[in-house]
Amino acid sequence: MNMENQNRTGIQSAGNKLRKWTRMASSPAQSGISFGYQTAGGMMVFAGMGYLLDQKLNRDYLFTLSGVFLGFLYILYEAWKLVKATNQPEKHENSSDVSERK
Repeated sequence: MNMENQNRTGIQSAGNKLRKWTRMASSPAQSGISFGYQTAGGMMVFAGMGYLLDQKLNRDYLFTLSGVFLGFLYILYEAWKLVKATNQPEKHENSSDVSERK
């Protein structure tokens, strides 16, 4: 029985450390870095697909420009998500416990 309690507290401690680590990982700097990678990746994917379509269909730059336009739309969408997530108030994991005690 004592060994089971030690295992439970060890698992709970590991869970608490994991929650603390994930809160640290969602810092504003990491959000900005993630946004940068998503911006570059999205633009490369959309413009690259447009370029490949232009090469395959022997067009000048129609699909490449369309891909760049779609890439910009994707960037605006990602920026909107970042702003929306930044403006949300933080949720405290023990907020329900505090309201129950009052």
